[in-house]
Amino acid sequence: MLPEKEIPVLKPARACGGMIRTWASKYRARVDGPEDAYVDRFAYSVTSESFWDVLRAYETDNYEVVRCTIEMDGGTVRDCTFRSVGDIDHRYLRDLREMNA
Repeated sequence: MLPEKEIPVLKPARACGGMIRTWASKYRARVDGPEDAYVDRFAYSVTSESFWDVLRAYETDNYEVVRCTIEMDGGTVRDCTFRSVGDIDHRYLRDLREMNA
């Protein structure tokens, strides 16, 4: 559990170079994508090791921390995000854009 002073304030953000895929018809995960691909979601700049520990525990070994370009608050930074790892059954992968079409 995080101390109240560390509760994140999420801001609209765009993480570049990745895309969201759905597998097993219910799990959404960020995966690598073409250079011009992006994911529009929300971001928080983690400022403490204790919060990183909480995030790593929540995401489990199914994800790894990777660097990417993130557009947020009118600027661009190189920061970290979580990316899906492991042997995902590609029969169930489909682009999130197809689900919303």
